[in-house]
Amino acid sequence: MGADRFDLIAGWIYQQLAQPLLYRFGLIGFDELAYDAVTFFLYGLAQIALIYVLVRPLEALAPAEEWPTRRGVRVDVIYTLLSRLGIVPLVFFVCLTPISTVVDRFLRLHGLLPRQVEQLSPWLLSRPLASFVIYLVVIDFSNYWRHRLQHRSRSGGRSTASTTASKC
Repeated sequence: MGADRFDLIAGWIYQQLAQPLLYRFGLIGFDELAYDAVTFFLYGLAQIALIYVLVRPLEALAPAEEWPTRRGVRVDVIYTLLSRLGIVPLVFFVCLTPISTVVDRFLRLHGLLPRQVEQLSPWLLSRPLASFVIYLVVIDFSNYWRHRLQHRSRSGGRSTASTTASKC
């Protein structure tokens, strides 16, 4: 999908759904943030599609854990949807922004700046698409393995599917 088509879809969703809600609840001051949230949501939909197309076959070939029933998968699916579509990030943003602002200010005051991939290879400074792809691969790869390790660490190596399913 081209950038123009993406912008048209995001604009339509914003104008037809988000903006009327902002007016109705007196929140039009959050106009720009709401448009960003719409684009985040659309990117989340794209991520979910990619996860399903790329990661689902990997899990079918080499599953991280054996599931006696597929009931426990429901929790993972719900979390993925809430996370990728912006609900979990929104909650964390509201709750953690004040704390992270203080910590970030302190670290920067003491010269501790976060590293960026572009610092490792100046070639990436003039190639934003290549930089984006590297960040996407590194972050998604890291999140995928973090998620798999979480299942192992919480259960002592046992499948958490039965544990999760029993809590539902």
